[in-house]
Amino acid sequence: MLGAEDDIGSIEVGKFADMIVLDQNLFEIKADQIYDTQVLQTILGGKVIYERVDQGNEDVEGLRRAAY
Repeated sequence: MLGAEDDIGSIEVGKFADMIVLDQNLFEIKADQIYDTQVLQTILGGKVIYERVDQGNEDVEGLRRAAY
């Protein structure tokens, strides 16, 4: 895989991770409830670039600042 098997490709200690953390398990809810799912964290390159501070409106400006 692009010669980067030691850095990417699975979730393990020491590897980079691009993923999101959701507030509910999509496999345990009904399909018509998926729209209400909230992103709690966004992890890019192994670093948290977004973390939901409260359960209100998302900090869109904070997410933009962290991404650039």
